[in-house]
Amino acid sequence: MGLSFAFTAPSRFNKVEGAIPVGKALQAFFTILTLLILLAVGVALGIALTSGGLLGLLGVNPQPTISAVTVLERVQALAELTTSRYNFSSIVTSERQMPPLLAAIYGDRQILQATGYIDAGVDLGDLSPEDIAITDATLTLTLPGAALTTCALDETATRIIERDSGIFAPDAPTLDGDARRFALAQFRDQALESGILQEAEDEARAVITALLLGTNPALERVDIAFSEAATRVLPETCE
Repeated sequence: MGLSFAFTAPSRFNKVEGAIPVGKALQAFFTILTLLILLAVGVALGIALTSGGLLGLLGVNPQPTISAVTVLERVQALAELTTSRYNFSSIVTSERQMPPLLAAIYGDRQILQATGYIDAGVDLGDLSPEDIAITDATLTLTLPGAALTTCALDETATRIIERDSGIFAPDAPTLDGDARRFALAQFRDQALESGILQEAEDEARAVITALLLGTNPALERVDIAFSEAATRVLPETCE
């Protein structure tokens, strides 16, 4: 709708047929101007919300960022990450070595059904910012190599199933304890030979990668390497 204005000198003001009074014309003009401004603001907000939010409209980078400190806090929250467990069961026979004739008199024989487990994982407690590198959207993380964390017998399933002692057999208070330690040592060695440390590193890599990608939208890729320890220190339960 167009606007029509008619002006004459004040002393010679004449009403023009069909003309809109000045007051109403100005009111209509400002109403349309206000509507146009509101429309422009609405369009701008719509564009901002679909391409970065209000922060984008204000000139602030809306993209999330990732820092080494943030990564360190999130990874260290996992503490000692146990990622692999091997379960074992075995029969351990313990007896004094002596001729059969003497064994019937002085011998001591025990059969132990041993059931236990070996755990391995990655200790994240000593991780430092120097172990973290961020390039564009790629994070590179260097972790300590996997190590055994626990070697234990399941006391609810471990039991002596047979014990034979000669008539004059001397007391053997360490026989049961020695058999248990022997069983744990066998379980530990078998777990190491079966690749429990490699499996623990593979599982730790999967868990930490999923954690970092899931909590840091700015990341597109996570590369994890494991350092080789000069010597692997066994926990007390695995010695």
